Amino acid sequence: MSLESSVATPAATLGGPRLSLSRSPLPTTIGVAHHLGWLARDVRRDAVESAPPHPGLLREGTNVAALWERAHGASTRLLGLTWIDEYQGILTLPDRGITEPAQLAGRRLALPRRDDAEIDVRRAAARRGFHAATGLAGVFCDEVVYVDLPALALDHDPADPYAAEIAALQSGAVDAIYVAGPAGAAVSGRIGASEVVDLGAHLDPMVRAGAATPVALTVDARLLQARPDLVVQTLGTLLRAGEWAQGHPSEVAGIVAAETGASPRDVAAAYGNGLHERFHLDLSTHKLAALAAQRDFLLTHGFLDGDVDLLSWVDEAPLEAARQLVG
Repeated sequence: MSLESSVATPAATLGGPRLSLSRSPLPTTIGVAHHLGWLARDVRRDAVESAPPHPGLLREGTNVAALWERAHGASTRLLGLTWIDEYQGILTLPDRGITEPAQLAGRRLALPRRDDAEIDVRRAAARRGFHAATGLAGVFCDEVVYVDLPALALDHDPADPYAAEIAALQSGAVDAIYVAGPAGAAVSGRIGASEVVDLGAHLDPMVRAGAATPVALTVDARLLQARPDLVVQTLGTLLRAGEWAQGHPSEVAGIVAAETGASPRDVAAAYGNGLHERFHLDLSTHKLAALAAQRDFLLTHGFLDGDVDLLSWVDEAPLEAARQLVG
């Protein structure tokens, strides 16, 4: 099952690349605009396969997927980033004697693995989370033992995405797991786990950065070249959705709950009370710095086969034109 859902314009409206808007099950400006019905003026719901990449795709999703596609030759441009801190926890069980990151040294850490995926976002997220956690204590990667949880062992039920990790932790196969987002925030209370560290609450934004922080908005370069007006118009809608979100906290919580399939309580636990204030699309220095660090991590640890030149990938003009349009 695809991790993303899409809306798209009929091909006849373009006479070229077909615009489709796709988002991951995360807090996204596309998700907000869609639930408000604002995208219906430009696009219609369609059964577009969201497998990456295809002509006309404008996607808002994990930076891991965006970087991987670009590194593998996808003709995309990076148009904007949003920074929404999410819960990222390293969890253990009380009987393991792990109360701080330094005690992860010599322990078995769970890494989900999907051999059938072109880019394994969950594995990359977990690896990055453990890297950040052990880095806080000066523990090197060769001082821990990573335990693969193969694809056949994974339960791909969206309602319980960490079932495999939980089972491995409870059986004693691993000593710690990485969880994130609303589903991750619910795990500790369900199984009586102990939290080693909440990376998403750390003061250093580079520690808080992960697969979904920042979220990347990319567009197919062929669509941008053929219909820059349509891209700018759509970006204007997304900017207005971000502005609307600032004044509607309860409505935003409901939208994100629908987008992620989580309860409002878990959404609040994962994203905090200020979620509605964070739907700002831009290409600010601190977001690009975090994206560069994420690229370096993915490249160093074998998740990317090639480098990504951020300077040639970023296109600031469409978002600036959209800001002028919104005015």
